Amino acid sequence: MNETITTVTREELYQQVWAAPAVQLAKKYGISSTALAKICKKLNVPRPGRGHWRRVQLRQKIVPPSLPDAGKCRRVETVIRPVSSRFPVLSLTPEMQSRIEAESRPENHIHVSECLRDPHPLICQTKSVIETAETSSGDVVWPPPSRPRLDLEVSKAFLSRALRIMDALLKALEQRGFTIELAKDQSLETRVLADREKICIRLCEVVDSIELPAEKCWGQKRRGRLCFRIVEYDPKGGRKTWTDGKRYCLEDCLNEIVIGIMASAEAKRQWRLKREEEERQWREEQRRRQEEERIRQEEAAHRKELENQAASWAKCAQIRAFLAACEQAVTERTGSLTPGSPVAQWLAWAYRHADRFDPFKNGYFQPLLEQSPLANAPAKSNG
Repeated sequence: MNETITTVTREELYQQVWAAPAVQLAKKYGISSTALAKICKKLNVPRPGRGHWRRVQLRQKIVPPSLPDAGKCRRVETVIRPVSSRFPVLSLTPEMQSRIEAESRPENHIHVSECLRDPHPLICQTKSVIETAETSSGDVVWPPPSRPRLDLEVSKAFLSRALRIMDALLKALEQRGFTIELAKDQSLETRVLADREKICIRLCEVVDSIELPAEKCWGQKRRGRLCFRIVEYDPKGGRKTWTDGKRYCLEDCLNEIVIGIMASAEAKRQWRLKREEEERQWREEQRRRQEEERIRQEEAAHRKELENQAASWAKCAQIRAFLAACEQAVTERTGSLTPGSPVAQWLAWAYRHADRFDPFKNGYFQPLLEQSPLANAPAKSNG
């Protein structure tokens, strides 16, 4: 299947849908035929009708319709993304690949004993809870949710076998460095701590018409199967369900289950790291935007202050020009300006009022001069 993202024009897609069946063309692009039909509809590209390719096999003469205008869509091309590119295959580290390969070695095969010997503490706890629990009409055990136990939902006929399978699996997981814990609330989750990631597991019974061979089920004849599930969703993860079949039983799949748990943990870890990186980038982007907004606001404030000071300076110059004219008019009329006179006092007050608008005297411009690199520079000598 194609793994690349392809850009296709309307004309190219029109030629392709009339040159090969939709199933083959969809497989070429790595999508379903339904998705291909939706793309054709979106681009207003006509498709062959039912029975078209049968008539082609019979060598009947068929004239395909011409490519119409784009219509309301007005799109001339589209991007086709394969399903595998949306959910890429899980990339494994060399260490993880080595651990997975080790599960296929004969010496690491997980064996299930025919009787429960030296059971795991969680097996003993679960067995104690289930033995005192009530059963439903289908003989399925329903322990009270207030008492912690493994996530086990089977009938009494399968209870012994289920406990032995879980006992072998839990011991194997701990030998490989994993930790098993039970939920402290009433969710009854069984969690495997694999590489700092929590993977929930469950063992239940699926009742159907399949009857397992007696030699594989130790003589049990119940019409049901045991099903082990990894209760985690990840599109990049591997297999998450193992069920008894006609050719094999759950006891033969414990190493595959361990691999599935490790793969799910690695997928969850990669997903978590991706989310953390996305959150980090989002926070960095937010910080950048806030910094840009702060600079913008400061710049706007500086510009506003500059305009205000320029307006104040112009007002100051206007007032001083008016006062100079007033002083000149008084001098021309009386010959001189008498110190201490009411006119002289008023002019002194008016000049002081004008100084309040002067940026060079009201304290606005002085800090700028002090921060200037030329403020402390030695004066140049004219000699």
